[in-house]
Amino acid sequence: MIALRAFTLFCLALAILCGPHTGLLPHDARDEGRAARISPDYSGITLPSNIAPLNFRISESGDRFLVSISSAHGKPIIIACRDGDIRIPEKKWRGLLVNNRGERLTIDVFSRERGKPWRRYTPLINRIAKEPIDPYMTYRSLHFLYNYSSDLRIHERHLESFREKTLLSTRNFYWGCVNCHTPESNDPRQTVLHTRSNAYGSATIIARDGALRKINAKLGYTAWRPGGSHIAFSTSRVRQCFHSTGKNPIDDYDLSSELFVYDVGKETIIDIPELCDEGLIQSWPAWSPDGTFLYFCRGPVLWTDFNEVPPDRFEELKCSLLRAQWNDAANTIGALDTVLSADSAGLSITQPRVSPDGRFILFCMHAYGPYPVTQRTSDLYLLDLETLAYRRLDVSSDESESWHGWSKNGRWIVFSSKRNSGIFTRLYFAHIDSLGFTSKPFVLPQKDPGFYQSYIRCFNVPELAIAAVPYTERKLIDAIRSPKAIQATIPRKRSVPEIKVDPSSEWGAPPVGGGE
Repeated sequence: MIALRAFTLFCLALAILCGPHTGLLPHDARDEGRAARISPDYSGITLPSNIAPLNFRISESGDRFLVSISSAHGKPIIIACRDGDIRIPEKKWRGLLVNNRGERLTIDVFSRERGKPWRRYTPLINRIAKEPIDPYMTYRSLHFLYNYSSDLRIHERHLESFREKTLLSTRNFYWGCVNCHTPESNDPRQTVLHTRSNAYGSATIIARDGALRKINAKLGYTAWRPGGSHIAFSTSRVRQCFHSTGKNPIDDYDLSSELFVYDVGKETIIDIPELCDEGLIQSWPAWSPDGTFLYFCRGPVLWTDFNEVPPDRFEELKCSLLRAQWNDAANTIGALDTVLSADSAGLSITQPRVSPDGRFILFCMHAYGPYPVTQRTSDLYLLDLETLAYRRLDVSSDESESWHGWSKNGRWIVFSSKRNSGIFTRLYFAHIDSLGFTSKPFVLPQKDPGFYQSYIRCFNVPELAIAAVPYTERKLIDAIRSPKAIQATIPRKRSVPEIKVDPSSEWGAPPVGGGE
């Protein structure tokens, strides 16, 4: 009986010290006059009402910690712990956010050292947005080492919780490569995915109408025309070079890059001469939400020796943003129109993504070249298509920003950034209003509060989705390995050696699509 009572008291004490409880907060705590240091930085942000708990670590001294999370309606969530790792119960968090859309979310932090009074820090104030974010997101993970491409993975994360699964791993098809996964208008039921492998060849998998089709062509970076009738794609031949000095330790560049359009219904590749000039680098296609315009980036080829690494004058290459009207009846484009020239901007323009309402274009600008991820100067910009005015977004940092996308409702953006280390890309979210103004970005929440302090893989190519991917890894692998494929020939305008994967090498080859 005594042992049972002792055990019961021990369990009660453990629950009070290490988990959520409803005890009184120390009202006589000493005011520190500043906010507590927490990691990740979840303060001053706007968050969706359907996001997973923002678990964090308190970076203050102490052996006791208390946190109160509250809003205008409902009971606060009170958490106590010894190690400073705050793990928020999912059910209570979800209820608090859903019942307080449009309200403030206050986080009160307390700490105490043994034998000393409690310390209270200035409350952390956030805002709960009225608009939800898409509940799912797919993204790619890879090692930060440029040449360790034998372990690439496509993941799917349920943003409303911490549930995550691997959609595809290159370990399952002879150490190949996988990238450029693109859903059609945030709907993963129609998805295009590029793979390459010495065992199964370079191919593109198109998921449509519940079926997976394999095309024996490397479509590269792709963009669905809304409605799913066509896919615009680039055929870039990517190389990398390394610098012993300078701002960028690594540079990605294209030996050549052309644009084509794949007719999904006819299963043919449309050759559009205006997009295949051998004197130009043309890439990063994007469609307007009504399918009327095809946007893309273009820059001049300034070198003639393609065997030189890096090519002479490659740092002079700057890309402009163009668009062309799509002629549905003739399967071709109209006259080209320069939306924003590199000459007027003074920077290279890449990765345009049009907002779902057709008003804005979100894009990167950086010092030179066609790839922002290796450029420390790369920032996110927003162009208003009604006025053609553009500006650098406040979500940008001193490190590289790239690989961005929109939510289905157009009120959230996701992007990859190297802001915390200059090495590892992490995924960030920010609210964006109808006028194009953004909130302070916050990093993808993780179940472990200390996750980002030890995780050494990079995240990129995030795509928000309105539903879960309906295809299993087994079905994707079967499609990749299948000998049956749609025969599609890409007309090459310039003869450039292809990147090969060496299956006997542990390191493989650089990932296609700009490395990270």
